[in-house]
Amino acid sequence: MVQEILRNEQSYVESLQIIVTKYFKVLKSPEHAGMIESRTVDEIFFMVPDILEIHQKFLAELKSRWDSWEANQKVGDAFLETVSCVCSVVRYFFQESHL
Repeated sequence: MVQEILRNEQSYVESLQIIVTKYFKVLKSPEHAGMIESRTVDEIFFMVPDILEIHQKFLAELKSRWDSWEANQKVGDAFLETVSCVCSVVRYFFQESHL
C-alpha cells in the first residue's frame, strides 16, 4: 500500500513540476513578456509552486521511510503534516480571493 502511495505521489509531483517548468516559468520569463500579462499568469497558476514544494517534501519523507521500512513503520504523521500545509494554502487562497 505504501509503495502505491509513493508511486502516486511521485506521479503527482512530476505533473506539478511539468506545470511549473514548462508553463508557469516559461510564461513568466522575459522573452515571453506580453504574451500573457504576468498578473494573469500568477492568477492561473496561483499557489502551484507552493503546492509543488509541499508535495516534494512529502515525497521525500515517503521515500526516506520506504528506504528504511520496518514492520511497524508508519506514514500517518507525514500525511497529517502535509494536510496541515495544504490547509494553510487553502486558507491563504480564500483570504486572497476574498471568497
